[in-house]
Amino acid sequence: MKRSLVFILIFILLSPLNVYANSAEPPSIVIMCMDGPDDLEIYYGDVKLSKNQRIGEDFFSLYRSDFKNEKNHVLKFVSDKKTFEIEIVKLDKYRSYYRLDYSKEKLSEGKGVVRSSVLIAIRILLTLIVEAAVFFVFGFRSKKSWRAFLLINLLTQGSLNIWLSTMTPGYGYIILALIFSEVLILLVESLGLSWYIDELATKYTVVTVIVANLISFYVGMMVIPLLPI
Repeated sequence: MKRSLVFILIFILLSPLNVYANSAEPPSIVIMCMDGPDDLEIYYGDVKLSKNQRIGEDFFSLYRSDFKNEKNHVLKFVSDKKTFEIEIVKLDKYRSYYRLDYSKEKLSEGKGVVRSSVLIAIRILLTLIVEAAVFFVFGFRSKKSWRAFLLINLLTQGSLNIWLSTMTPGYGYIILALIFSEVLILLVESLGLSWYIDELATKYTVVTVIVANLISFYVGMMVIPLLPI
């Protein structure tokens, strides 16, 4: 019975979750830039794109309501160093992602496989470090316990961070996604680790999982909003 519950919860965690509701308009275009100057501004006609800063990256948002009925959609990039224009041929209704290479004055479509992979790896590594420290402090030492810890955490945290990477940078619902995901992760890890680990009492293992996840959740709430998505 316990094994079946683990598989069911893992299936739920890995399933795509798309929820649509009445909320603020999501951006149609998101431009991410890692090498631009601090004073970089982007304009679409007379509309200035909203700018948000993360560690190592800025992103700019343009909304559908700002589109003009024109065949050519030109973005103007302005800074003290230089000014240039780039035409965007394809405009989707929502969430078109572009990466700006400021030095080459070039836009590339999408978040980028390498970029997303690096960010996912960083977030997973930070979580593993925090939870491994708790796991160690609570007295788990056997190789079997650590293998189970790494396997289940890579599964849960990998699924969570791949899901986060599909979201729009800077959106407040990322926090809600973290809260919702943490409940599922807590269930999967509690059942999974208590099933495979016999080094210490089951109740002690569950308590360890709860403490580790609460601490990593708190750290994530502080750090993830500062990192690119």
